[in-house]
Amino acid sequence: MAVSMQATTALEALDKELMTLVDTFGHMMRAAKVPDKEVEQAGMRDKSRAPGDLLEVWAEKLIYSAHTALHWVGELKSRALVSDLKALTSTARTVRVAFENEDAQVSAQLTIMAQEAHAMLKELEDSYWGTDPSLRGRLGDEGLSAQLTALAQV
Repeated sequence: MAVSMQATTALEALDKELMTLVDTFGHMMRAAKVPDKEVEQAGMRDKSRAPGDLLEVWAEKLIYSAHTALHWVGELKSRALVSDLKALTSTARTVRVAFENEDAQVSAQLTIMAQEAHAMLKELEDSYWGTDPSLRGRLGDEGLSAQLTALAQV
């Protein structure tokens, strides 16, 4: 909430500075206006024209307003980067938690599979040692089908 208020304040300051910049530019253009010879010869002064010595003052104000506006733009950019960095950090944390959860699930599944494989191996060993001793051991090439048939019948 505080960050958004700071951003709003910065945006308002930037808006104010841009308005000052536009006003100063308008004043500078009036100060730089080329005088109308006919109006001067008639002895009348052009009221829309600012005095010539103010040209430097308006130019300095214009430069100052532009500098301040650039400062506020830079401030807003840095706040946007910080905000974006916070969002990226938050996303990275979320992804890390998701990977840790998935890792725990995979580990649990592997543990279950290992227990099932152990149980099957135990069952196979019990079956092997519970059979006729003549059927145990390595099956040779000769009489292979006879031994397999005998095992299949058990």
